[in-house]
Amino acid sequence: MTTYTAIPDSDIDPESPATTTLMTRLRDNPLAIAEGDASAPPIAYSALAAAIVAGGTTYDITPLVNATAADTVYTKAIEWTVSLSGSVNVYFELSGSGGACIYKDGSQVGTYRTSVGAYSEDVAVADGDRVQVYLKNNPFGSASVSNARLRNAATIPGSIVMSYPPIDGGTI
Repeated sequence: MTTYTAIPDSDIDPESPATTTLMTRLRDNPLAIAEGDASAPPIAYSALAAAIVAGGTTYDITPLVNATAADTVYTKAIEWTVSLSGSVNVYFELSGSGGACIYKDGSQVGTYRTSVGAYSEDVAVADGDRVQVYLKNNPFGSASVSNARLRNAATIPGSIVMSYPPIDGGTI
C-alpha cells in the first residue's frame, strides 16, 4: 500500500522549486487516499453519492443495498431519489420466497419477479424522480433483495440520494 505523506506549505509557496520529493508526494498521495492508507485523509462517504456517470461501460452509480420484505403485500423496501435525466438500470438479486418489482414515484414500471435470480431493468428518469424496489413475502417464507443498485452506461451528470431506508441521515 502506498503511504500518504503530507505536503508542507513551504514546498508549494510561489518561490519553491518543483522537487523530486514534491512530485513523488503529488503522485503517491492520491493513491494512498484511494487505497485507504490510515494516515491519509478519509474520503467523505457523501462525496461518493454525487457520482458523475462516465460513458463507455456500465457503471454502478449507487452503493449496494440489501433489504428484506416486511409484509405479504408489495411494500417499498428501497428508494433512490435521482437528480438527473435520462435512463438508469435498476439491478437486484432476488432470493427467498416472495416477490420484487421496480416502481417509480410509487407506480409500477417493472415486471413482478417471483423467481430467485438476478434482474435488471432500464427505467427512464427525470430530475426528482424516486426509483423504488418493492418487496413482498409469500405466506410460506420471506423474500429479500441483495446487491440492489442503479447503473448507467451513458454520460449523464447528476447525483443519486438514498432516500429510503435512511443511511447516515438519508444520504449516501
